[in-house]
Amino acid sequence: MKPPQTIEQLYQILQHKKSNKQKQTYRFTTLLTLFNICIPPSQVIKIAGTNGKGSVAAMLEAMAIADNKTVVLFTSPHLYHITERFRINGQEIEPKLLNTIVQNISPKLLNIIQQKGEDMFPSFFEVLTIISLEIFKIYKGDLIILEAGIGGYNDVVHLIDGDLSAITSIGLDHTDKLGSTLSEIATDKVGIASKNSTLVLSSDIDDLAKNSILQDAKQRNIKIIQANQKNFRVELLGLKGYQITLDSLSLILPLVGAFQINNFVTAKTIFEQLIIHNIIDNFGSLQGVSNLYWPGRMEVIGHNPTWILDGAHNLDAMEKVFTEISNLLQEQQLFILLGLSDHNNPNDIIPYIDKLIKPITHSIYLTSGFYRSIKPENYRLLLSQKLYNITIFDHYESAMNNLFNHHQNRTNQLILIIGSLFLIGGCREYLLSKLR
Repeated sequence: MKPPQTIEQLYQILQHKKSNKQKQTYRFTTLLTLFNICIPPSQVIKIAGTNGKGSVAAMLEAMAIADNKTVVLFTSPHLYHITERFRINGQEIEPKLLNTIVQNISPKLLNIIQQKGEDMFPSFFEVLTIISLEIFKIYKGDLIILEAGIGGYNDVVHLIDGDLSAITSIGLDHTDKLGSTLSEIATDKVGIASKNSTLVLSSDIDDLAKNSILQDAKQRNIKIIQANQKNFRVELLGLKGYQITLDSLSLILPLVGAFQINNFVTAKTIFEQLIIHNIIDNFGSLQGVSNLYWPGRMEVIGHNPTWILDGAHNLDAMEKVFTEISNLLQEQQLFILLGLSDHNNPNDIIPYIDKLIKPITHSIYLTSGFYRSIKPENYRLLLSQKLYNITIFDHYESAMNNLFNHHQNRTNQLILIIGSLFLIGGCREYLLSKLR
């Protein structure tokens, strides 16, 4: 097989072969050795959680950059371009460099598969994780922040040794892989933390889930630190985010949604641990969060009408978003564009959000046409048919054309685009092209 020359070619090769999940630990540790990846644990931060892990990772990145650290951030999934998954000091990796790394690692990768057999065939996520570590080596980074894909023990990120990890939330998502209860999911998530390390827990983790985490932590000598919202004031700045005051330090958190305050507290607690371990020099660098860039999360784009985009893809996240939208609405009419991906069970989501949106929604548009989308016909009947207008579009671009053309220059309307991050990515590109 000819080694791939681009990330797209690599994806085409890997997507046609399912990796052996049972051999994941052996395979990934072999790859770490193959590519001579040995990063000091003090420079590795791993973040897991049902929701909020990407936001916490991006906040921490902004704080560390303000401290003049060289930071590599690896997150998933991407909104539109795969380069979004890799940031160096807040900037997406250049496609040319990404393809160069692919060209460098592919011959070794294909060779070891040929030598050791099909069990060495990695998943695409495994290879992307290796690429993030290669980027860290190239840039001689000070910190690498790794967002887990799914779970903790279930995810290869947990196989990378790190002194500091965090769990941002525990909710019901990916239950087919992680378990059907919060306790079962927590039992997997805690695996993100390395043995003899420190694990930061978000302040709102369920008690039963926390007990499961504590049991595992005790067995592996993991120090638990609970984030808490003490000694600071928060002022809502409307759609601009929040002003946060900590003693004499004042900063702007440019993200909308009260749940982002909780994410900030988690990021701040990790940041304080980095100071204690002499990785971060200046507490004032916390203000770097004001420069945060994290699109597609309660992101406000344009006015008249106001567009808000959020990649809330499970019930817990959607409940939080709809609560925030309800608080933000004044005289405005709310229009919703919703698209779900194939890992969602509409029966677990739609009846619950139907109750939340009934009092506040004028019309709802259902769509598909994005990666791994499910047809709206599969869940339309789960919505209250008589309470608001329901329209189905086969492709999100058709839905966006309709919304954009019919709602232009309407000052009293808010349009919420919510669901799969792949839907958010496509709609975001559409909006930005129209509003430039």
